[in-house]
Amino acid sequence: MRSAVEASLLFIIRVLIFFAWCFGGRATAIETLMLGPSAKAHGGASVSVVRGSEALFYNPASCHIASEDMELQFEVNLQQLSYGYTYPGESRNEFIQSFPAGYWGMTLKLKRLTYGFSFLPLPFFKTRIQELYIKEAGILTPVPLDIVRSPNAAFNYYAALGLSYNLGNGHYLGASVVSSQFGSKLDVNVSEGNYDLLDRNITEQKRRMILGYNYEKPWGKLAVSFQLQHLVRDGVSQYVGQEIIKNKDDKLGPANISIGGTYRLSPFSFISEVAYFQWSSFTEYEGEDADYLDTFDYVLGLKYHFLQKHSLSFARGNFAQKWGDGKQGNANIGQQKVRGFTYPDFDSIDRTVYSLSYETTISGSVLQMYFMTQLAARVVSDTAVATGEHQVSNYAIGTGLSQPF
Repeated sequence: MRSAVEASLLFIIRVLIFFAWCFGGRATAIETLMLGPSAKAHGGASVSVVRGSEALFYNPASCHIASEDMELQFEVNLQQLSYGYTYPGESRNEFIQSFPAGYWGMTLKLKRLTYGFSFLPLPFFKTRIQELYIKEAGILTPVPLDIVRSPNAAFNYYAALGLSYNLGNGHYLGASVVSSQFGSKLDVNVSEGNYDLLDRNITEQKRRMILGYNYEKPWGKLAVSFQLQHLVRDGVSQYVGQEIIKNKDDKLGPANISIGGTYRLSPFSFISEVAYFQWSSFTEYEGEDADYLDTFDYVLGLKYHFLQKHSLSFARGNFAQKWGDGKQGNANIGQQKVRGFTYPDFDSIDRTVYSLSYETTISGSVLQMYFMTQLAARVVSDTAVATGEHQVSNYAIGTGLSQPF
């Protein structure tokens, strides 16, 4: 009986493996939760509003500082990440994580050059899924699985190193390299009978090269950023009764160009930004989801300045569903190529970001306090393997400080 159950569930496990891989905070999800305080404080806007060491993650041309020789930046925040999945005809199942996060960085100015470094440790918590509903041959079936994801021995982090050069007359150029690592273990068991079906250990490393340009004047700023990513993912998988399978992804893409700006019309500043993600040059995929290969994001915001050194900001960002990293379309799993959709990740659902923030300058130090929320939902087609409605939300409250020395 046990071998018959294994045979019937093995295909399902291979389809759902990406579902579990995305669930509960992989590196891509953390990146989508924004790196640094300014992006969270301005609806996800990055190239147009970031400054100091935080800018190395988005637009290194903005990492320049004022006349001070050195500046340190800190951020502390509390976040809640909620994932809900409503099966057809069933009640909503919800998983919630609450965790502290933050980052620190520094910039050093030497004449026209400003050097910067940023570091962000990635939080990781054990996550668990029990009983999924899948649709195969038009029949909705509960699957008694116990899927547990936990940290492996890898140290999870984001780090950036870069510089900005002042060309004069308001023109700045910048370049940075962003490196990240994220590792996890995945155990899939059959709840009924309590035996293992799959053990998987994966470490993901990303490198991003970023070039930036700024034109800055008292009336505002125009900013342009270009990014190109290189992904290396090593994995070791073993399905029950089979040999160990070693997997390695090594691919380039996507390319990303972002254009943003601020315009000062006292007592207001207007913030706008658009980003274009281009996958089609890096993949031959031409399936029904090819529309998600090349997508646009945008952010609009308004800042109100008062009492010279204080401001309030409100912003909204819309981020489109993306194809990347095998989260949609065809994906190689072990030795088989299967068709599956995996939605419990921010990048694979259209999402809306809202933020409200306060900023002030005290003795040369810039203090930011913000509240941000991201909301996303998608009804998965009845023809998809994992059907139902996925809802993802993220709430963050935090503060950032830039301290010159």
